Amino acid sequence: MNWINLFHIYQPPDQTPEILKQVARQSYIPLFRFLKANPQIKITLNINASLSEQLQKQKLNSIIKNIRILAERGQIEFTGSAAYHPILPFLNKSEIIRQIELNYKINKKIFGDCYQPKGFFLPELCYNIKAAKIISQLGYRWIVLDEIAYNGRLGEAVFNKTYKIKGTSLRTVFRNRNISNLFFFNYIKNELDFFQEIEKDKRCRNNLITVTDGENLGHHHPRMMKIWQKAVLQKGVKAIQVSELLESYKKVKKIEPLQSSWATSAKNIRNKNFYPLWKNPNNGVHQLQWKLLKLAADVVKNLSKKSSEYKRAILQFDKNCLSCQFWWAAASPWWDAGFVEFRAKKNLDFINRYSANSKINRKAKNLYKQIVKTAKEWEKSGRIKKIQDACLAGEPYQIYFSGKKLK
Repeated sequence: MNWINLFHIYQPPDQTPEILKQVARQSYIPLFRFLKANPQIKITLNINASLSEQLQKQKLNSIIKNIRILAERGQIEFTGSAAYHPILPFLNKSEIIRQIELNYKINKKIFGDCYQPKGFFLPELCYNIKAAKIISQLGYRWIVLDEIAYNGRLGEAVFNKTYKIKGTSLRTVFRNRNISNLFFFNYIKNELDFFQEIEKDKRCRNNLITVTDGENLGHHHPRMMKIWQKAVLQKGVKAIQVSELLESYKKVKKIEPLQSSWATSAKNIRNKNFYPLWKNPNNGVHQLQWKLLKLAADVVKNLSKKSSEYKRAILQFDKNCLSCQFWWAAASPWWDAGFVEFRAKKNLDFINRYSANSKINRKAKNLYKQIVKTAKEWEKSGRIKKIQDACLAGEPYQIYFSGKKLK
């Protein structure tokens, strides 16, 4: 079995040094040491510039050095991405290009000539054709999508052929969501459970494509590091990279993938709720967050490029676009009112600093207050608990946002 592991590693731009170092000890250091000790194992790696520059700033140079060594050996192939992990389908073209080019520039400076990404990682695998066309125009050759993008249903994508996205030069393959999520949900006990799930799936005995957060190994789930290591060393498993898999395919089929993410369900697709954890039309906090971010984007557009603060403002805006602020407001089941408020305050402060328009500033302040008030009301009323319970029970949690079941 060819096993294609794409690991995505990322930390938000204002992560605390303490947490960053903890994640490094639990995930990054042991992962790259294991790869160095087993030169036959190859992976595809996405590291957002947001993390790369923090590793450098906190002098975690051994991680940078090991990644560079592994890339020079050919054990790691890099992907491109967007520097500060935004949801690309909701940015305009200039914002998308800026984030992608900044990601390349920072990583190239840190990792050197070995940083030569041919493929591209979409943050949260949030896909639409607009983003795909821009990525293609920037010279990337392939992307990986979640299997829900294939036809809006899980369990039907196949892994013995590659696809070309209509209207672009991009090729794509689909990740096996169920097998990828074994490392996310932490319910398998050992590598035998892992291979039993593969047998149940029946689609990936020849080619298994998993895409997951690298932090799932060790940091989020301590035992998953050892389970993955034992599984990838199993006799009959050959760990290869996405580019190698694409080269092995002889059949190429044109396809029009659906708007989706790696958390989108078939029901979400039917309801046109394509990005439920990041822009759910039924989630009032999400709607307020995006309105506030849109105000910040408008402020950027009105800045003079000749201004001495223009570059600083653009960089701060890009950092403020991170996906985490929406994820922690999804309540399905992840919720952190403190983080939601913190990020909203960052956007408010940005607008107040760079906007001289009192009307925009008042509007931003009102949106910030509404975000904080709504989050507190949801917690106090028990709404968050009910949404989380519905989600964990497998119910269509969207209905809880309408209030129909909260009486």
